[in-house]
Amino acid sequence: MGHKMVNKFAVLTMLVGACALSPSAHPPLWLRAQLVEATHSQDFSHQNFEHADMKNTGLSELLFANSRFLQADFSNSKISGVNFHVAYMQRANFTNARFDKVDFTGADLRGASLRGAIFQDSILKAADLRGADLTDCRFIRVDASVARLDGLDLTTTTFDTVQLDDAFMIAARLERTDLATTRLRRANLQNANLKGARLSGVDLFKADLSGANLDEADFSGANLNVADLSKAIGAHAHFANAQMIGAKLRGAHLTHADFRASELREATLVESILPNANFSDANLELSDASWSQWHNAQMHKAHMSRVNFKRADLLGLNASEAEFRWADFGQANLKNALFFGAQMHKADVRGADIEGADFRGATYMDYVIGLHLAKNIELARF
Repeated sequence: MGHKMVNKFAVLTMLVGACALSPSAHPPLWLRAQLVEATHSQDFSHQNFEHADMKNTGLSELLFANSRFLQADFSNSKISGVNFHVAYMQRANFTNARFDKVDFTGADLRGASLRGAIFQDSILKAADLRGADLTDCRFIRVDASVARLDGLDLTTTTFDTVQLDDAFMIAARLERTDLATTRLRRANLQNANLKGARLSGVDLFKADLSGANLDEADFSGANLNVADLSKAIGAHAHFANAQMIGAKLRGAHLTHADFRASELREATLVESILPNANFSDANLELSDASWSQWHNAQMHKAHMSRVNFKRADLLGLNASEAEFRWADFGQANLKNALFFGAQMHKADVRGADIEGADFRGATYMDYVIGLHLAKNIELARF
């Protein structure tokens, strides 16, 4: 029995050698059966399996590093423990295939069909999936860090405990996608559509969300420290209890956004538009909010010490019991703003328009800088 097995694999080695990488080589029909019967750890690296018909098969513990599988058909196959490291698999068909402990590190999967495929305990590190079809695809305990997922429709894709650190997801469609068990540190989500996406508690440290659509997206409790949300747009996005220290929101347009109890120290909000946003109990100490717009925003009990509000438009702001020590309101619009019970020690209002502003009950008003230089002081309430 052992002698027969040895002869079979000696023949297999010679036959696969005949398919060595070349522009015109194609695997013969018998190769499908030989691969299915191959022993564990059999090495088929640097071979050409273009257009191979491997559908409805099972492959286990084989090595295909740097091999070519252009337009190969693996539909409905079960593949476990296989190494496709840096394999060329453009336009391959993996429809409804199941992958268990498979390594696709650096693999080229551009244009591949992964409809209904399941990846479990597998590696897609630095894999290129641009143009692939991931409809109803499931990723379970997968490492896809540094993977290329730009422009993909991921609205029906399942992400269950997936690492996407440094992944490229530029302009990806993620509407209503549940990403709550992913990790997205330094991920590039520029111009991505995250409408209604669930990212509560997700680690997005230094992630790039610039220009992204954040309509109704849930980032509550997420780590967005040093993240870039510049020019992001959306209504009713949720950032309650999020960590956003040093975050960049320059030019962001986020209406009715919920930032309650969020940590935004040293954040950049220059030229941001935040009408009806809720920053109650939030901490924005040392942040730059110059030239920003906060119409009818809520800042109840917010910590705003040393925030730069120069030339900001704070019309109708509700900042009752908020803390504004050393805040700079130079040339800002404070019309009809409510500062009832606010702490105003050394706040600078030189040149600010305080028509209709209500400072009744505010503390340390005697220490406010430039109050006599504020516009329409006679129309404010003290």
